[in-house]
Amino acid sequence: MNTIIKDPNLEPFFITKDKYCFSVMEMVQPTRKRNTKDKTPLEPYEKAVGHYTSLGGALKVIAKGRLD
Repeated sequence: MNTIIKDPNLEPFFITKDKYCFSVMEMVQPTRKRNTKDKTPLEPYEKAVGHYTSLGGALKVIAKGRLD
């Protein structure tokens, strides 16, 4: 069973936890290329940032990502 930790202060990142590790995920909203005539909305997707053994390690990575 996976646990998901989402908080508005962490966005666009969130943390999932399974029995092996904490995974940092990022919600990515894709943008269009300049010369694309297709106007259908692009779907956001989840991108794995990394897998960590502790919650503290996962939060450090999110803090660094938020500063960039």
